[in-house]
Amino acid sequence: MRQYLVGLLALGTCAVLSIPATAQDAAIDWQPDFLELNGSNGLTLIPDPEFSIADGGTIEFWVQPDWTEAPDYDPVILSATGQEGSAYLISILRDRDGVGIVSGDEELVWSFDFADGQVHHVAFNFYAEDVALIVDGEVIG
Repeated sequence: MRQYLVGLLALGTCAVLSIPATAQDAAIDWQPDFLELNGSNGLTLIPDPEFSIADGGTIEFWVQPDWTEAPDYDPVILSATGQEGSAYLISILRDRDGVGIVSGDEELVWSFDFADGQVHHVAFNFYAEDVALIVDGEVIG
């Protein structure tokens, strides 16, 4: 199973931490690179078939939503868009009480308390007909 994204996101004011995908990629003296995301900017990757989750794979990131008032929308963590529109998007629910993924007409939502002020590791494992969500090492659904 391929690992597509590893990052640290703290929503509101965000920081992305780039981490090598495997231990063999990491040097002992490796230092992370940070990118601050404040909600008005973002990170755009060049479209590439390797980022498709249609054949399975894993998307994972670190997140700490830090807004105090719920916005009028569910803040998007990651989305894949192309000329035909959005292939999928992952968002934290506006009340910080769950995470959801939307792809086409399908929407999956899992409950989790992101309002505790902690940084959480989130991993989506995509299989041919199923999606598993793991938060902080525990299977949520």
